Amino acid sequence: MSERLNRTSICTVIFINIVDYVQATVDDQIALKERFNALINEAVKDVAQNDRIILDTGDGAALALLGAPEEALFVALDIRERVMASLPSFAVRIGINLGPVRVVNDLNGMLNVVGDGINAAQRVMSFAQPNLILVSRSYYEIASRLSSEIAAMFAYYGVKTDKYVREHEIYIVLDGQSEAPAVPAETALWGSRTTALALCRKYWIPASAGLMLLAIVWGVWISLAAQESTAGDVFAEIRKERGTGADKPAKTASSDEAAAVKKTRAKETKTVSHRVRHESDRSSLCSDAQRMLKQC
Repeated sequence: MSERLNRTSICTVIFINIVDYVQATVDDQIALKERFNALINEAVKDVAQNDRIILDTGDGAALALLGAPEEALFVALDIRERVMASLPSFAVRIGINLGPVRVVNDLNGMLNVVGDGINAAQRVMSFAQPNLILVSRSYYEIASRLSSEIAAMFAYYGVKTDKYVREHEIYIVLDGQSEAPAVPAETALWGSRTTALALCRKYWIPASAGLMLLAIVWGVWISLAAQESTAGDVFAEIRKERGTGADKPAKTASSDEAAAVKKTRAKETKTVSHRVRHESDRSSLCSDAQRMLKQC
């Protein structure tokens, strides 16, 4: 076990809670824990000592099993059967999780485990009714693929949220004493909120991006069409003004009138030139937008 010290390992954690333990008197608690600890030691006697760490949690126990994942399932079933047979007036809640833990030394120099693996096991256990065994999805994904017999021992229990607003997909262990619960229609359809969000990211976000791109293309096309129409009107107005200026008689006009007409034409030409330049700049901006859109 020393080679695992201060190193992170993936292991199976069984978290066990004695129901209503805190309501018993101190003398009853001491007697109960002595019998309970004896049952735990008897249940894990076939597990190699280097592959297990047993922790006293006060109102129960936590077992970190570093060996085969299926060992945890059989140990949990054995513990529950022993408690129901030897302590019929008490019940236990059991949660199993597969996750990362780190083996450390506690204040007394004894081996201990810390990490999300044991924390999640405690959360899974908290959702269990008396004498039920619940497992996390991480444990189910591994154990259910070991054999068809083991896979048949699980049923989907639903998505539960703990006090830290963390969601857990839970499975119940069926062994003739537990019945498969009815799963709400919404949960059966979507699986969990996380799954629903994943579906939204997969389908809705790309669709939204496509619609936005289509809207940009449509807007640029409308703008270009409007610019072409405006440019045509400007050139038509220029031709009209030039034609009007050519039709004005200059033969009977005096020199002052001719100068006034020339000045007026210069102003009109300058105004039209500004309008043409402005429309050309707008058309250039639209061309830039088209090039950027093609690059996208």
